[in-house]
Amino acid sequence: MDKDGTDRIREILERLVVETDRCRDSDCALGEVRSECRFVNQVVYSFILWESTAMRAERAIVAIDESLADVNELRVCLPSDLIGIIGSRYPRAEERSRRLRACLGAVYEREHAMDLSFLEQQTKRDARAYLDGMEGMVPFVASRVMLLELGGHAFPMDGRLCAHARALLELEEKPDAMALLLERAFYAGEIPPIYRCLERLMNAETGAARESNETRETEKGLS
Repeated sequence: MDKDGTDRIREILERLVVETDRCRDSDCALGEVRSECRFVNQVVYSFILWESTAMRAERAIVAIDESLADVNELRVCLPSDLIGIIGSRYPRAEERSRRLRACLGAVYEREHAMDLSFLEQQTKRDARAYLDGMEGMVPFVASRVMLLELGGHAFPMDGRLCAHARALLELEEKPDAMALLLERAFYAGEIPPIYRCLERLMNAETGAARESNETRETEKGLS
């Protein structure tokens, strides 16, 4: 076996993708973003997904779309107003709102437009450096944009995904170390289905847990 356990990691996660039907049935975990301002919209969706779940993120994005006209209006939206839109109980609502506003403001200040499509013309290294250098940016968001929009070699990893990966792989790595480990284990083109599978498994488990809680509350009310 290889020294860092790469073969074991590949075997576990590749088998998981093959055996888990829900990893193939839907693309919701990747987040559908509008073609207009696609890169910026991916930044927005990824920030909303960070340390949350696809299920909650989808609802939050719908609420944002219904409340604000476009990314320019979101850019100038005060953190307190965004919290009012996504809900004060949304995970890390205040930090998320502050970081997203800072990041969108940085895009406009540097490019004088809400457009990051020029990143396609840059080398992967320069594009990643640009994203990492944006005010308010977090590694999960930068990695997700690199992976899904630029075909970069990156594995989006935050605390919630890391906890899931630790349980699956029986490892103790923190998010940054887990991301590096998975990037070493897989080529760039192999990562999207693995990442997608982890997101969907989390989403399914969150939905099942919520349904179980609702059932218990209903039974409690009937007793």
